[in-house]
Amino acid sequence: RNKEGAYRAGRLAGTMSETNVFGSIGGYPIPEVNRLINAFRMGVTEVNPDATFLNAFLGTWFDPARAKEAALAQIDAGADILFGERIGTADAAQERGVKAIGSLIDYTPRYPGTVFANAIWNYGPTIEAIVADIQAGNPVGRDYTEYSFMAHGGNELIYVANEVPEEAIAPMETRQAMIQSGKWDVPIDNEEPA
Repeated sequence: RNKEGAYRAGRLAGTMSETNVFGSIGGYPIPEVNRLINAFRMGVTEVNPDATFLNAFLGTWFDPARAKEAALAQIDAGADILFGERIGTADAAQERGVKAIGSLIDYTPRYPGTVFANAIWNYGPTIEAIVADIQAGNPVGRDYTEYSFMAHGGNELIYVANEVPEEAIAPMETRQAMIQSGKWDVPIDNEEPA
């Protein structure tokens, strides 16, 4: 659900690669995962039209050793920035001295100097909406997806400012303001990334 954060991470990453090869590691090719990887790719290509992409799906939600192995293969194939939808990706990046982006939680304390950005999913706004419905006596079986979006504080990008090009920050922040104001939206692309 943190497609907007993933998109913004891509805008930063697109300015940082020396090889123009970007990798991503996902759990399963389901819409919720595909949209994160596709949003990341969209952000990259907006600022780096020469980018190429590698992608792997692990067929599991948690196997850090397998994620690391897949990430090492992408690094060997030229990727110098990895989008880690799965834990273990940043381990490969750290080992090989390339950069990585975390997803869902903040990886920067565990991987300083390696993870420069994280697409964060803040579940608090969804919980607050559910609690408000319960307190108001409303049914809670409705779709709460909107509360995961940036306009509600449901996702964000956190990044280490001194590890990204200064000139990349303002355009990325401008796009964030457009998203938050409703003037622009990150398109949802649920197709499996090639």
